[in-house]
Amino acid sequence: MRRFPYGETNFELIRSDGKFFVDKTKYIIELEQQPSFQFFIRPRRFGKTLWLSVLENYYDKNKADKFEALFGDLAIGKQPTTLRNSYLVLRLNFSGITTDKGKEVLVDDFDGAVQDGANDFFERYTDGLRPERLPAIRTLRECIDLARTHGKKIYLIIDEYDNFANELIASDDVEMYYDLISGEGYVKAFYKAIKEGTSSSIERLFMTGVSPVMLDDLTSGFNITANLTLKPELNGMLGLTDSEVEELARQVCPAEMDLLKLQEDLRLYFNGYKFSIMASERIYNTNMVIYFLEELRQSGRYPQYILDRNVVTDYRKTEMLARKFDAYECLQRIASGGTVLTRLVDRFDLHTIFENKDNYWSLMYYLGLLTIQTADPDGVALGIPNYAIKSMFWENFAERLRGEARILRTDEISPLLRAMRIDGDASGLVAYFAKKLGEMLSFRDLLKLDEKHIQMALLAMIHGGGFLVDSERELGDGYADILLSENPAYPGSAKYEWIIELKYLKKKSLKDYTRIVAEATDQVERYRSAYVAKYNNGKIVKTLVLICSGKGRLEIAYTG
Repeated sequence: MRRFPYGETNFELIRSDGKFFVDKTKYIIELEQQPSFQFFIRPRRFGKTLWLSVLENYYDKNKADKFEALFGDLAIGKQPTTLRNSYLVLRLNFSGITTDKGKEVLVDDFDGAVQDGANDFFERYTDGLRPERLPAIRTLRECIDLARTHGKKIYLIIDEYDNFANELIASDDVEMYYDLISGEGYVKAFYKAIKEGTSSSIERLFMTGVSPVMLDDLTSGFNITANLTLKPELNGMLGLTDSEVEELARQVCPAEMDLLKLQEDLRLYFNGYKFSIMASERIYNTNMVIYFLEELRQSGRYPQYILDRNVVTDYRKTEMLARKFDAYECLQRIASGGTVLTRLVDRFDLHTIFENKDNYWSLMYYLGLLTIQTADPDGVALGIPNYAIKSMFWENFAERLRGEARILRTDEISPLLRAMRIDGDASGLVAYFAKKLGEMLSFRDLLKLDEKHIQMALLAMIHGGGFLVDSERELGDGYADILLSENPAYPGSAKYEWIIELKYLKKKSLKDYTRIVAEATDQVERYRSAYVAKYNNGKIVKTLVLICSGKGRLEIAYTG
């Protein structure tokens, strides 16, 4: 069985090794209809680097003899453009630049990244003759001169253009950022040299990263790129569509596994991204899907962790951003199922970036932690795209409760969740949560007493405890506060599954206690009927209504 190219970004090797490759080459035709100097943003692990390798192989004049082998059976191979194999391709990658050892080291790494690209450029087009080690601008000009000598044009590809800028902002080293980007700063001067090169040898440019954080600061010296990020016709260029994921799942699904259930789970876990208000389809994170399906291909079962742990590492810096923007409380509400109405910002000025909350929500959108849910003349409603990202938020919040507040202990919670899975008994967990809720009330930065924050705390507590935990799952005519189902990675690990409805009553609402409990009971029973009718997986589905009063009390009002 063919393997998935998890973590692999060399298009030629993937094709020669016969690994799975999802054909996106039809978008080359679309890109050629756009302005020649292009800027395109996608979150991490959406396949940006592999796509740049596709472009490199398609346009490199030295790859003409390999065109049929690499592209013959792909969309672009059946309908090639006149620009195929017509450029000298210069590819630069700024992902490995050191940012925490001072300006001198950063500049040296920047020069080295340009030098590495130039070395490959000269090796391919001059029989191995390489330029001497020079500053970045002079190295770029050497490449431009080489193209002019050969009477050829350059297709310039820049990967991770913003990586070091994001690192500097994350570490709060704004002074170095401005030193490099503002005025005649070193990096700004380099991009100005690129613009100058477009009047001679640089004919096309494709530049990518994860945010538009440097665009505004580079504008005066580098105002040539067309930002294609929000184009509806390019929504599916990076990422996987529903039909593409269905085909991949079909090829690796074990005979004994329900294919339709697998497809539905993949949709729940990884789908939901929308990168244009006008886009007609939501897409999946490429690497998350590949990680999952490669684990399934190898073992015949779901992976132990739904979310690739490498993705968790990528997104750690969101905690810092939330604090800088004073947005942590609102983020908790979103993580428990809410949305935020904002306007998408297409470029940021670092002078004012932390003064406007719209900048924060836009950054979260570009990083792939939020996505477009709905749009109207007042702006866009952003929410968490899928289960995988929701679970990351819950995990981060649980770490805060375990670390800063020292409230949660996994060894105490695990047996309580086991009692729910095996014995159908939730009383121990509810009593534990009630006790901890009283302690949490002392940590106003972690938990402000209302329904959404209590729900977030409960999600953080039970996430990773043996159940597959979800919030706001659509069931019938509503959305269940919390759904606890058997983790597919451990078949047979749960006899019972749970649907929990949580209500918070302020003091003035206590007089309506009986009515509220009755409505919540009816609601949770409707969810159970819809869930059993849809899944009918042989589990005993139990229901629970929890009432938290304004006094900080938590009690079981109903269990069924």
